[in-house]
Amino acid sequence: MIERRFISLRERLLRSGIAAGHANRTVAEFQSHFQQSVDAALTSGASLEEARIEAHALLGSDQDIVHRFVSRPELQSWVSRRAGLLFTLFPFLCFVALPLLLVAIAWAFSTPLEAYLHRIQVAPEVSHRIDLGAQLALLWIAPISISAAFAALAYRQRVALKWPVAGILALCAFVSLMNVQVVVRGGVDPGTAGGGIGLSMDSLPGQVARAAAMAALVLGPLWLAVRRLTRQSLD
Repeated sequence: MIERRFISLRERLLRSGIAAGHANRTVAEFQSHFQQSVDAALTSGASLEEARIEAHALLGSDQDIVHRFVSRPELQSWVSRRAGLLFTLFPFLCFVALPLLLVAIAWAFSTPLEAYLHRIQVAPEVSHRIDLGAQLALLWIAPISISAAFAALAYRQRVALKWPVAGILALCAFVSLMNVQVVVRGGVDPGTAGGGIGLSMDSLPGQVARAAAMAALVLGPLWLAVRRLTRQSLD
């Protein structure tokens, strides 16, 4: 059974900015030292309760342990030191990089792809499904996946929620303003692909609802995970 103290100690190290890998190794080492001290005390004739009290005393207070590790900059997580920048700017940059990557891939294969499309005819219903697939991938799956990855990173390092929440809301709001259209016909006019950003009073309610839905799919699980962690620390 893991001593509750070590669960609490790990949380304190993470919230103090210690990298998750260092925090995990530190807690594992302290658990090992604790068990060795308990075994030694039991061997010398102490009761289990006396052995545990003595072992905890030998480790020192959690406050001293945390202070000792926080004073070592090499153990600090870059995620915690640059949380504002990482969680507000990087999700947006990752999402912007995705269309640029797709454009680069399309350009690289444009000549053989265009030649192939000139030789075939694409049914309207197939073109419609391709268009829906592109919209689903770029305007839903991609931003939600990127947001979820940064939310998981924030949870792992116990970053203050204001940073991932701000970044995720900003990304979802930006994506909700976007539109994408892919038309594949084949033949002489093989098709077109494009996108844009627009805001109007007529489309605003739908865009707000879309942004809220995407954000809820990521922030909901993050909130539940943090809430469960808080309850565990209070038990």
